[in-house]
Amino acid sequence: MAGGLHWPRSMTEASTHPRPLSGLERLAFAGLVAQLVFTVFIVPASPFGRIAEPIYLAAVSSSVLTVALMVMRLRARRDVRVEQLLLALFLGAMPVIYTLTAVRHGETGDVLAIEASAILVFGALAVLGFVRSPWFLAAGIAGHGLVWDGSHHAAHLVVPGWYAIFCLVVDVMLAAWVVTQIRAYSTSHALRPAAT
Repeated sequence: MAGGLHWPRSMTEASTHPRPLSGLERLAFAGLVAQLVFTVFIVPASPFGRIAEPIYLAAVSSSVLTVALMVMRLRARRDVRVEQLLLALFLGAMPVIYTLTAVRHGETGDVLAIEASAILVFGALAVLGFVRSPWFLAAGIAGHGLVWDGSHHAAHLVVPGWYAIFCLVVDVMLAAWVVTQIRAYSTSHALRPAAT
């Protein structure tokens, strides 16, 4: 159209086609798929029959989150703030699962206090990851897996061994995914209007 308004080619492509996955994103995406397959094999019973138990609810929820993140990344119109919110909620909820499981098994005193304190630590990282920097999400999710899940598995605390391993794998794969999304998530922070 001569003399008319033309959108730059890159803007129209960005609005109708998703940005292709980078090499690291493809690797992390494959990790998410592997995590889903791993979940099917490690969860010892159908989680749907035991959904009232926190650990089985977590198994289903983490799988739903993983699929949702994968689908959202592949969409042409992507809302990275929703992705960050889901990841922050996931990070904040992880220690709640441990605490609820401890309560269900009659734990009291120091064990329950330690489990409950994790809600504050990981909850703070979740909030910081949503409002400040996605690096807090990556660090919090990885830290939960490597430190919290790993120590619970080694000491046979609160949750069954299969759950600690399951949670560790989920956390590491999701943290790796978050690292590949740091640029997109950081850009979403820069685009938000400043508070007045």
